[in-house]
Order: sequence, then structure tokens, then C-alpha cells
Amino acid sequence: MSSPPPDSSGGSFLPFVTSVTTDIYERIEKLSLSLNSIKDSLKELITDIQENLKKVSENIEDMIQQGEMNKQMTLEAFADSMNTLVQQIRSIGNENIQAFQSTETQQMIANANNTALMLETRMYDIQISFLINGIHALMNAIKTGKVVGVPVPSAGAASTRSPSQEGLAAPIPALESTTTAKGQKKKHFFGKGARKKTHDEIMEEKKKKEAIFRKYLK
Repeated sequence: MSSPPPDSSGGSFLPFVTSVTTDIYERIEKLSLSLNSIKDSLKELITDIQENLKKVSENIEDMIQQGEMNKQMTLEAFADSMNTLVQQIRSIGNENIQAFQSTETQQMIANANNTALMLETRMYDIQISFLINGIHALMNAIKTGKVVGVPVPSAGAASTRSPSQEGLAAPIPALESTTTAKGQKKKHFFGKGARKKTHDEIMEEKKKKEAIFRKYLK
């Protein structure tokens, strides 16, 4: 704000001072208004920031609570599922135990055991049958003079082959003598009176029969 140049007289100085003072007051008032406006703006900004922080805090708390609820619900659902699974496993185990202990299952097991014993008996009978057939075949071969396609020389006939070439012809007399000896022993035994054979005698006789069967029926 411009002012007239001061005069040398005292009357012209007073209006100049008054105008300058007025101008300063006006500027101070404008500055005060500006400061008040800045203060209000800062206050509104701080209020907005506080409200936003409060909202953020509330949202975070809600998220935490929601997470805790979800966690609790998940744990409860998992516990319920595990309890259901355990109950189902126990139920299946009880059903299996009841089924195993049932009369039908026990009857099936008994039938299976009986079948196994029957098969074992039949296999033993088949083995004995093969052994008997082998003995009959051996006896027929001895009677006809041929054992496995090898002719047996008759008594008193001279052999034209060397002992190394005779093959199975040599053991035949010993076999016949053994058979004869067994027959004599058997007659002598039954002459004395019948008695039961021991287990060792039965097993030894069985081994001899199997050896004869394997030797002459290959």
C-alpha cells in the first residue's frame, strides 16, 4: 500500500503512521485467518487420519476374529471327521470279528480243514497206488525175464557179454533171493503168530518200496 511522501510538518506524519499501522493490522488479521484455516485443515486431516486408523484397526480385529472362527470351525470339522472315521473303522473291525466268530465262518473253516485232510489222504493213497503198481510191474518184469527192456539170462545159460555190459541183469538173482528170503521170513513170522509192525519197520519198508519204484519205473 503506497502512502504520500511525508511532509516536514508534524501534521502530515500522523496520517502516515495511522495508515501503516492499519495496514499492519490488516496483514496480521489476514495471517491469523490463514493460520486458523491451516489449523482447521490440520484438525480435519488429523480427524480423518484417526478415523481411518480406527477403521483399519476395526477391520484388522474383524479379520482376526474371522480367522479365529474359521480356525475353530476347521478344527471342529476335522475332529468330527476323525471321530467319524474312527467309529467306522471300529464298526468294520467289529463286523469282521462277528463275521469270523459266526457259525457259518467256523463251518467254512472246518470244511476247509476237512478238505485239506481229505486231499492229503488221497495224495497218500495215490502214492501207495503208484508204489503198488510199480511193484506189480516189477514182478511181471521178473516173471517175463525182462526188466526195463533188458533181457534176463535164464538159469544155467552162459552170458555172451562182459560183466560191465550186462547192466541190470546182475542184480536180478539177488532181488529174487531177497524176495524169496522175505517170503520165507514172512511165512516164518506168521507161523509164530501175528504181531503189529513198529513205526520204524513200516517206514523202512516204505523207503525200500519207493526206492524200487524210482529205480525200475523211470
